[in-house]
Amino acid sequence: MHTIVKGKGQPLIIVPGWTGDSAFMAYCYEPMLKDSGFQRIYLDPPGHGGTTGYHNLENIDQYFQIMLEKIKKLTGGEPFAAMGFSMGAFMVRCLSMELQQQSMGFAMLAPVITLPYEQRILPELITLKDELQQETLSPLESMYMETPMRTRSLLQFLRAAPSPTFNEANIRLLDKLFLPENYRVSFDPDKDAEQYTRPVLCIAGKQDHVVGYQQAGQLCNRYPRATFAALDRAGHWLEEKKPIITALIQEWLTAIKDEL
Repeated sequence: MHTIVKGKGQPLIIVPGWTGDSAFMAYCYEPMLKDSGFQRIYLDPPGHGGTTGYHNLENIDQYFQIMLEKIKKLTGGEPFAAMGFSMGAFMVRCLSMELQQQSMGFAMLAPVITLPYEQRILPELITLKDELQQETLSPLESMYMETPMRTRSLLQFLRAAPSPTFNEANIRLLDKLFLPENYRVSFDPDKDAEQYTRPVLCIAGKQDHVVGYQQAGQLCNRYPRATFAALDRAGHWLEEKKPIITALIQEWLTAIKDEL
């Protein structure tokens, strides 16, 4: 499984969203993490980025098991923290709860809380600010800019990002796993939430029409040490709120370091 490793220290596993990859996550988060004192391990899950060869996977249960075994090998049974975006946030939540004895804490950014779309509580897509009315956008850019804050700075940020690595085998695998009958898990990742006593961070966009925010707040009420922030004027990317996100992540990491 492909990884990008930065720095030294206690491992911080970082998992991208669906179709994202390690290079994009490093582009987004390395500026705020490079002086954290943690070793940042940006991970490509099966079917993402440079990770290939898992074309026989049939569902997210199997996908999770592959991720679980990789984390065990990467950490060697030592303590780790984890952070994920969107579907990656769902994965780090599952991994942290499965490996509670090792987990020092986890952070969820714009998290998927429930996989099936029909179970999500989603706000309507709205535009609160639009600086791009005169811009010519590609179809992919138009999709990415489905956000309440259609700003030039966000567009420039996305245009400067490394393009996700795709190949035909990965696309076929992700398409198969994304089918409704496969894109679900058979277990409850939060069955022991009340017993998880490590720092948890959850940041959601109030106008996130992809995963919503209400269910994230309900979930965080179950975790004794969860910080939950639902940010106004923020959609799924959360990039509109980078200074606030940076401060919240740094506080979460400080809480983890204080307990090492």
